[in-house]
Amino acid sequence: MVFGRVNPYKLPNPNAYWVKPGKLMAGEYPGHQRSEKARARLREYLEAGVTFFLDLTVPGELRSYERFLFEESQAMGLTPFYQRLPIPDGSVPRSPEYMVQILNVIDHAIADRHVVYVHCWGGIGRTGLVVGCFLVRHGMKGEQALRELSRFWQSVEKSAIFPESPETQQQRDYILNWREPLKGRRG
Repeated sequence: MVFGRVNPYKLPNPNAYWVKPGKLMAGEYPGHQRSEKARARLREYLEAGVTFFLDLTVPGELRSYERFLFEESQAMGLTPFYQRLPIPDGSVPRSPEYMVQILNVIDHAIADRHVVYVHCWGGIGRTGLVVGCFLVRHGMKGEQALRELSRFWQSVEKSAIFPESPETQQQRDYILNWREPLKGRRG
């Protein structure tokens, strides 16, 4: 892959999906417990054009892949960005302002011409929550965002085992009721 050229139909694995083709992808943890597998998986994301990794996991929840990401990208002549904005598993952000911060990071990275990959562990709960709020920010009503998220999710292999994203009713309600505080959003 040449930096800046993205195939908006390529996915790194069957448990990732495009939210905005060529701009925003979402899914599961891109690393792995075994170093060789982590490196191979990360190469797949880089080859799919991902240049910005937004990690929603809590520090210590999973093995960090950050070092492998930078080593693999350097070998490919790429310079990715990594940022962690944790949300506890099965939960929602601690404040509306924190969700605004997450959404601002995504929007600013896209505006800077990055291809963003947002993930948690399984790509179901926290990831679905952020994607749903992103869709609301960009013009959908909460119910419409949940329907669109469901459509995205049904394209993912693991939806056969985990039929809904986001994972909890609290997360779905958060999307349904999402309204940004006026002072928090930066355009």
